[in-house]
Amino acid sequence: MPALKSCFILGVLATIVNAAVHELIVGTFVSKALYTLAFDDEDNSLELIANISTPVPSSWISLSHDKKHLYGTDYIYVGADHNRTIPPVYVGYTIHNSSSITLDKSLSGVRPCNGSSIYIIPSPNPPHAVYGADYWGTPGCGCVMSVDASGALSEVIQDFEYLNDSGVHGMSFSPGSQVLYSADTLGNYLWTHAIDPTTGRLGEVLGMAEGPSPKAHPRHVVTHPSGKAIYAVMEGSSEVAWYTVDSTTNVPTMQEPMYSLLPSGTNGFSYWGDTLALSASAKYLWATTRAKNDGVPGYIAVYELNCDGTIVKEKFLKETTTSGGVANALQPAEFSDRYAALTDNEIGFVEIWEMRGDGSDADVIARIDLADQGNARYASGCCANAVWLN
Repeated sequence: MPALKSCFILGVLATIVNAAVHELIVGTFVSKALYTLAFDDEDNSLELIANISTPVPSSWISLSHDKKHLYGTDYIYVGADHNRTIPPVYVGYTIHNSSSITLDKSLSGVRPCNGSSIYIIPSPNPPHAVYGADYWGTPGCGCVMSVDASGALSEVIQDFEYLNDSGVHGMSFSPGSQVLYSADTLGNYLWTHAIDPTTGRLGEVLGMAEGPSPKAHPRHVVTHPSGKAIYAVMEGSSEVAWYTVDSTTNVPTMQEPMYSLLPSGTNGFSYWGDTLALSASAKYLWATTRAKNDGVPGYIAVYELNCDGTIVKEKFLKETTTSGGVANALQPAEFSDRYAALTDNEIGFVEIWEMRGDGSDADVIARIDLADQGNARYASGCCANAVWLN
């Protein structure tokens, strides 16, 4: 009972603890830039701080555990070309402040890994290794990178393979970083790898859970802080699946029910599931799906969770402003359960959504357009995902 009480107290506090101004960093698909933004939770303004030139676009960015460094993908759209011959490249930056972010180093994977880098995530636990995944390559691969004493990228310490037809688009750790979970979108698996606690290198494959259906295609995965549950969003079926985790092996087992990110009767082939993430207190799980056609809205949903990670119920499901393009990527704030940033690529904007105190609904309270030059694939060069600096 004490643990349950503590969990709900944390959930309450996370809805009321606010500073005035919070800063975000936004990645891109085409533009060689990082955008930094300031959100004021008192007047609900969202303003551009800086447009920082970078050597490459980063379709996914992640912060180090101390938020002194930023890690990103060197993103190149390949599409149906599974014979890409260039290994994936990852980049690391030092964050001096929200107006000054400078390149530390670029690191390249090794052959036969030959896809475009698509995802990157640092471990929150020592030795704080950084893990990357590539896409559109054969075989599907991942990469483990070490960091120096400051947290800057140092060197590639391991390249590892999934399957020939794999394409991992999201990763998550167990609470102590004993294992790495990988959402294999193209292979339709959820992988569990052991992690060496000393080096950060991956060890044996502990489990390979097939997608809930042949065309489910897990895209992103997130771990509940209790370590007892993980969640995955399915790109192919626009559903959220949840899994209980074996306390001894850390291997997940899928549970029922699954939760659709689409209203009843909607043609699922017109949508593709995108992101999911936990609120600050882990009392809520946010998730999104995108529409495949511009002019058709995607959807955003929130689910209430128990302290052990069990999904209690869906709180709401509603349309997003646009299709999201290839984004509709959300990132809940770390200072409150109420706020989440949502990126759009159909037009090229970032929105801040605010959830009601009881979690029953949410609305857009701030928006900034960052539309810039796109290409044949992307209507706008911006916006990929966003991360909160504070």
